[in-house]
Amino acid sequence: MPHLGEYHNLPGSSGQAAEAEDAGAMSHLGHMYANGLGVEQNNKTALKWFEKGAGEGHPNSHYGLGYMYLAGYGVKKDLQKAFRNFNKFVLKNGMHKEVLTVRGK
Repeated sequence: MPHLGEYHNLPGSSGQAAEAEDAGAMSHLGHMYANGLGVEQNNKTALKWFEKGAGEGHPNSHYGLGYMYLAGYGVKKDLQKAFRNFNKFVLKNGMHKEVLTVRGK
């Protein structure tokens, strides 16, 4: 099993795919760094990858950013930024109809 940080450089890894501008891989790396999965947990690096993935329009990156801003992980808590990112996650996943149904609209 690779040691901390080595996943980023494995052939065919999320790290290489993210460097090649794969938004899904960027989101995956954000998740890995946010949770310390195979790499040392690092909120600053997680934020970097979530921001890059969100910039490419990946919904899960918006979810990751929303959670970081909601909880204040590596950033100052900002409920408006959290809401904006969660909203983008919902809209990009086509979940807005389900959310409106839950809210009774």
